[in-house]
Amino acid sequence: MTEESHNLNTDAIAGVFSNTSATYKYFWMLALLELNSDYDDEIPIQAMFAKMISLAWYPIHYFRLSFGKNDLLAQKVFSIHQHAPLTFPVKEKLSDLYSALAASQDPFVLQELFHFESHVVFRFLTPWVGAEQSNAKMASHSLQDELGAPYRIFRDKQTIEVRENWRVFFTRHKQVLREFTYWELCLFLQKRNPNVPDIPNKLIKPITRNNLTKHKKVWDAVMPEFPVHLCMFTQTQIGPQSALDHFIPWSFVAHDQFWNLVPISQTANSSKSDRIPDLGFYLKDLVSRQQIALRWLLGNQPSSSFLEEFQIAFDIAPGELAEADLPVWEAVFRTQMDPMVQIATNMGFQNKWRYPHDLSIT
Repeated sequence: MTEESHNLNTDAIAGVFSNTSATYKYFWMLALLELNSDYDDEIPIQAMFAKMISLAWYPIHYFRLSFGKNDLLAQKVFSIHQHAPLTFPVKEKLSDLYSALAASQDPFVLQELFHFESHVVFRFLTPWVGAEQSNAKMASHSLQDELGAPYRIFRDKQTIEVRENWRVFFTRHKQVLREFTYWELCLFLQKRNPNVPDIPNKLIKPITRNNLTKHKKVWDAVMPEFPVHLCMFTQTQIGPQSALDHFIPWSFVAHDQFWNLVPISQTANSSKSDRIPDLGFYLKDLVSRQQIALRWLLGNQPSSSFLEEFQIAFDIAPGELAEADLPVWEAVFRTQMDPMVQIATNMGFQNKWRYPHDLSIT
């Protein structure tokens, strides 16, 4: 036990997340760890709620994770955006989003933020001050140093104050506590998103996406092998300046595996965004390009990790798949993609997208 935690009931932290039926305690803990470093004195409760909303914004709006049918935090994330989409846009920088929420005087936004006041502010302290009592009593008990709660609640000022020994503990062990909280949150969300891939990487917005230079070099070498150098969506000429598109959106699959990438025009890439193309209309074009690419890889880069991605995804040897006819390719890709498309559609991703000039074609 470290010196600063000698008189702290740190074991109670694990009890915070026992019997949890909603996400707000996880995000309150994450907000507490973040703002403990930003404030030397009392922390406004509005700032805590603003941090909770901003931390939940990305996994809900971008990755469309389900927090549970009745989760109030998710409901508030949606309602705040719907109320003021220009002030709180979906793709807002999270630091700007937090600042706007923390400073907001919009009555509707304040109502949505402070909805959590009667829940998480007090109930988070249950392992230290006890349950089955009114908020007023829990606030009073939070002021009693002998109970050792992590923070004091000042209802009249709508602030909390982290006790000095807890402040030191949170600061020194912030990374471990943060990872522990995200791990618990991940377990909670996995039960509510059982078929969604890579949930841990959908909880935090990456600063930058992975570099696709290696993938792009292969496709630049493969494109001269195409019978025609046309974008599969716009039917316009493509070349080295083409975009590399995730056929099934990255915001769902959260990976850059080669079999899901295809060069397309910049115009099509902008139009498609995170929509799912109409498989019945575009899958044949995708697999014809992928077949050419796989054959090129086998002939020119036989030790490429991209070949292993084909093997793992489709459970068939790359050499065997390369020699298969296109109907076999379509069947193999559908086995992998159809369930993904159904799950993504259920999560709110737009399905059966077509480039505008293809909409009238049946």
